[in-house]
Amino acid sequence: MMLKKIMFYKTIILIFLFTVNAGLAQVKLAPNERISAKDGAIQVYIPPGEYIMGVDDPEMPYEDAERPPHPVKITKGFWMDKYEITNEQFAGFLDKLLAGQGPAAKMHKFSKDCKPEQVYSMFRGRVDLEHPFCGLELDIDRRVVRVKPGWEKLPVMPVTWTGANEYCTTMGKRLPTEAQWEYAGRGADGRKYPWGNKWRRTWANVATGKLAKIGSYPKDVSPFGVMDMAGNVREWVYDKFDLKYYSESPRENPANYAGAFAYVKRVIRGGGFAFTEWDSRTTSRGNRRYTSHPVGTGFRCVESGPPPSEK
Repeated sequence: MMLKKIMFYKTIILIFLFTVNAGLAQVKLAPNERISAKDGAIQVYIPPGEYIMGVDDPEMPYEDAERPPHPVKITKGFWMDKYEITNEQFAGFLDKLLAGQGPAAKMHKFSKDCKPEQVYSMFRGRVDLEHPFCGLELDIDRRVVRVKPGWEKLPVMPVTWTGANEYCTTMGKRLPTEAQWEYAGRGADGRKYPWGNKWRRTWANVATGKLAKIGSYPKDVSPFGVMDMAGNVREWVYDKFDLKYYSESPRENPANYAGAFAYVKRVIRGGGFAFTEWDSRTTSRGNRRYTSHPVGTGFRCVESGPPPSEK
């Protein structure tokens, strides 16, 4: 009887592994890509390197946020999500909050027994469910988060910095620093846009007034293969915003850190469907309070790990 049980469980495990591997086999990965075991996101490896961060653009005589251009060295490689975090991925995070699971739920003593008004308050601090471009719906009676049909692969928005940061930490990842983000977007050759130095209006989802599924613009790709860094939605990064930080930041791995709940402005990078060419430049820096829900703003994560050749 015991032998039959053992064989039964072995069969179940083999079927599970076969199903998972079959699903992964359908995703064609480049040599510098992998699938994160944390949330199933495709990730691109960004190797160590040096580049010039910022720009002294003559077209921005009254904007000092991107000045002065300065050398930066990224001493450790990292894995960056190839695409922006989607509605279906973020729904999984919110379900964990509803179930009282994960570091964010424990920190805020959030459990499955919380009252509806507590649930709405918790979610409001992370994503604006009432925004017409938000693809998520909360069924408070069944205590589940649903994705609107057809919105699964659209980037989640508008999220707060808190929501973005807590998603990353819950999944065992983190928000990129803006130095990591800019390096991944422009590479060592200092591109003005992810694809090069000439603006191509149709190459990214910019100023269209509507969201697109992740990866819908194949030419909106960085030198390393990261997608949608010029368009679709703008993206939170970890750093607090300081107009003069570039003039005093360290050369190696700069990161303008602040406490996770410090009431400061956080940096936003990249362009989006509700923005212009100016925001799509790889050096463009926006900022908002960490508790705000900026329209057209999402995020992606990064993760440590050895390069592909060492796996």
